[in-house]
Formats: sequence, C-alpha cells, structure tokens
Amino acid sequence: MSEPSSVPPGRRRTMGLAALAAATLAWGFLPIFWKALAHLPPLEVLAWRIVWTALLTLALLVALGRGSALRAAWRDRRQLGATALSSLLINGNGLLFIVGVSTDRVTEVSLGYYLTPLFNVLLGVVVLRERLSPGQWFALSLAGAAVARLVLAGSGVPTLGLGLVLLFGLYGLVRKMAPVEPLMGLHLEMTLAAPLALALLAWGEPGFSAFTSGGPSQAGLLVLAGVFTALPLYFFAFGAKRLPYALVGVFLFAASSLQVALAVWAFGEPFTADDAVTFGTLWMASALYLVFETRRLRN
Repeated sequence: MSEPSSVPPGRRRTMGLAALAAATLAWGFLPIFWKALAHLPPLEVLAWRIVWTALLTLALLVALGRGSALRAAWRDRRQLGATALSSLLINGNGLLFIVGVSTDRVTEVSLGYYLTPLFNVLLGVVVLRERLSPGQWFALSLAGAAVARLVLAGSGVPTLGLGLVLLFGLYGLVRKMAPVEPLMGLHLEMTLAAPLALALLAWGEPGFSAFTSGGPSQAGLLVLAGVFTALPLYFFAFGAKRLPYALVGVFLFAASSLQVALAVWAFGEPFTADDAVTFGTLWMASALYLVFETRRLRN
C-alpha cells in the first residue's frame, strides 16, 4: 500500500486523489449493488459478503507478499481479541446498511454516514479525552440540533441511521485503540466471522443454493460483494495517507451525498422540507468542523 519515497509529491497527491475518488464512487453507488440483491434475506447477503471478502483479502495479502505478516497477526492473541470485537461491530454495521437498502431507507442510511465523522469526534472527547475548540463544539451542537429537529418534526427517531452511527463509530474507536493495517484488519475481521457465516448459509434458505439457483448474474453479484467491500477500503486507506484530513472529509461527505441523490432520484424515496433542513444543517456542521480542524492542524 505504499510507493517508493522517490515518488514526487505532485504524483503522490494525484494518486491519493484518484484512490479517494474511486472509494467515493464505490461507496456512493453501493446502494445500487445491494438493491440488486434485495430479494435475498439480508443476513444471507451479509454471510456471502463475509465469505468472499475473507477470500479476496487473503488473495490480496498473498499477492502483496504479506504472508509472514499474516501468520504473525494470527499469533497475536491481544490483537485477535480486539479484532473479534471490531468484526462484530463492522458486520453489524454492514447488516444495517443492507437492511436499509432492501427496505427503501437509503436516505436514513446516508443520514447515519453524515453523522459518523462527528460522532467519532465526540467519542474521542469522551473516551480518549481529546480537546475541542469552541468552534468545533459549536459544529457538534449544530449536528445534534439537526437530528433533534428531525425527531421533533414528526419524522420519528431514525433508529437505523443512529444504529449505523453507533456501530461504525465504536468500530473506529476500537481500530484506533488497537490499530492494525487496514487490509490485514479487514481480512482478520471477515475470517473470524466466516465460520458463523458458513453455518448460516448451510442452514439458511436459500443458503448455499443462492449461488446456483439465481443463474450466473446472481452468482456474480454474490462474489462482487467481497470486491465492493474490500477494494473501496483499500483505496480509501491508500488515499487518506497521502492527503490532508480536511480533503479526506470532503470525499466522505461526497459519498453520503451520492447516496442521498440515489435515494431520491433513483429509488423514489420521499425527501421532505424537514429532510432538506436536516441534511443542509449537517452539511454546514461538517463543513465548519473541517474548517476548524484544518486551522488547528496548521497551528
């Protein structure tokens, strides 16, 4: 995941931008992919995703010559304990995403991903005792007010979106406190969950037969579930190491915005005036936080 130190800074930045753009497009249009599998039970779709991601990441690690590092990772019991927890969190998050798409709640899914970076900041304050500037506190308060307004307007508590925020935010915290290289971590997380996924497919309906009963197109989609899980994360990690934090945040919010656009224009989900105010306020809160964080890093 690294290039030689002799690579010019301009090319390094260009490579980072291209990688982040690829991750953004993949995540932004991901609901289309899960929509194509919406006729299958979400738990079984998740199981196929786990199995194929484990296999694909193994192939990538071997191709990159990381075999010895992989063997060392499996011998590190402390790391495996933390990875087991992160596996539970990331796969729970993945299940909620699949359920959200299959039940026509993509707008709520995107709401969760708008809130996630700001929730990560809040976790940093509460758990890691990180300090924020008054401007950053204002941005967080603005985001909280946006969600509160959505609830008070009669739209109800966005349980699925908040569940995504909670699981992905805690996942990020675990990975921060027990860091592991992204590709290696993803492989361990999916491999640890693979036995349960295989058991689910063995006993579920349609289970393993989904790979053959739906024809080549369905089989291909199930395999691609691993591709669309592993590669965007790989591209994101590659780009994030080569670009400023604020620019990385812009790409994350762009992916969420693509999801909102899909929900409204492609899937025909309702988008009320209250939704417009909520999402607009979240955009403002996120932009403000990125501005204040950029200033802090420059000082």
